Amino acid sequence: MKYGRGGYAVALAALVILTTGANTDSTVRIADGEIHDGDISSLNGPIKVGECSSVNGSITIGDNARTGDVDAVNGEVEIGAGTHVEGSVETVNGRITLADRSQAEDVASINGRIYLSGADVTGNVRTLNGDVSLDRSARVGGDVIIADRGNSSPRKRPLRIELEGGSVIEGSVVNEDPSTDVELILREGSQVLGSTKDVRVIKQ
Repeated sequence: MKYGRGGYAVALAALVILTTGANTDSTVRIADGEIHDGDISSLNGPIKVGECSSVNGSITIGDNARTGDVDAVNGEVEIGAGTHVEGSVETVNGRITLADRSQAEDVASINGRIYLSGADVTGNVRTLNGDVSLDRSARVGGDVIIADRGNSSPRKRPLRIELEGGSVIEGSVVNEDPSTDVELILREGSQVLGSTKDVRVIKQ
């Protein structure tokens, strides 16, 4: 999600004008396991399943579904077990949760926690100002990247990357922000196969 000058207004107009099946102030549902080829957008209401964009509303996708990119501004994203996201999952000001056997190409969040529970991210996980947790043999095929916060005020506590339950990051943990203290916590045989520069590693 890239918003330039007047970005939110442009994003809202794009959602209303360009998408198929726009929705306002109500819930859109598509059953678990259904394949949906079109786009669904919602303003001020949740979306359940589909290829989704949302402003001021959370997105929940059920189990064993298939979808394209999923992104939310000011809302959480939950991806159900066994669901395949053929693209990225992104939030601004919202948590991301990927359940067991779910898959996405890339995951990114600004000001939101990322939780992968038995999920598989084939590319990178990128976070700005949010913790990242991997559990139940979750896998990240690329890097976990802590983005540069620019001139923001210092964090009051370290940013935490936590791996447990045999989870693995096949790439590196990359800290792009020298002002951010990053703790990498490894439990129960979890591991990072790449480098961990500018990161404090804690094995438990």
